[in-house]
Amino acid sequence: MPSAGREQTGPAWGTFLELEPPSEGPLHARLARALRTAVTSGRLAAGSTLPASRVLAADLRCSRWVVTEAYAQLVAEGYFEARSGSATRVRARTGGSVRGGAREGGDRWTPRYDLLPGVPDLRAFPRKRWADMVRAATTELTWDELGYPDAAGLPRLRRQLAAYLARGRGARVEPGQLVVCAGTLDAVLRLCRGLRAAGHTHVDGLPALPSLDFGGIRRVGLGDPVVRDPTDIRKGGTPTG
Repeated sequence: MPSAGREQTGPAWGTFLELEPPSEGPLHARLARALRTAVTSGRLAAGSTLPASRVLAADLRCSRWVVTEAYAQLVAEGYFEARSGSATRVRARTGGSVRGGAREGGDRWTPRYDLLPGVPDLRAFPRKRWADMVRAATTELTWDELGYPDAAGLPRLRRQLAAYLARGRGARVEPGQLVVCAGTLDAVLRLCRGLRAAGHTHVDGLPALPSLDFGGIRRVGLGDPVVRDPTDIRKGGTPTG
């Protein structure tokens, strides 16, 4: 609850915002201090969208100029960021300096140059093109395709893949022979389940992930003697099923 003589925003925004009494200065300056405190205290998280100036002005029962002045001050100080045609937001890297590789408040420190192997430069990701393609694809989906998909992948996708393999790779394959997987791990697990159902028990070449269940298939490790005849285990080798 706010103390006597203090003001706060209404419930339309949902973030408690405490203002100093009028004796502490003009309203736009008090609002700027209250917003700054909300950011530094963590009540306004990085990336949070701020209410439109007219909405916050209506909550505070003041002119819109008061809010726009407060926003402009915090944009100038680096707490907020404002873009044309978009809502004002709390800047992603506000408050706190880098100490020991981490930022105050528990935020992960981001290096200027990320040299982690296997990770592309995500700043070059074509966001607009991706969004346009997703929008176009969802527009063309049938009602049936909006439900649970076929376990082997969408039939239309498999037809496209079969046509590509025939055109670009010279492969003679039917769409029903293709299975679309969610990634390498999904493909390995599907393969292991199929091998286990066919009676196989050991496979060479599986990734060394001891905590992962390969559907009952045991992994043949490097250096293990391999018995080519599954029925001949007198040599102490590992049968390949």
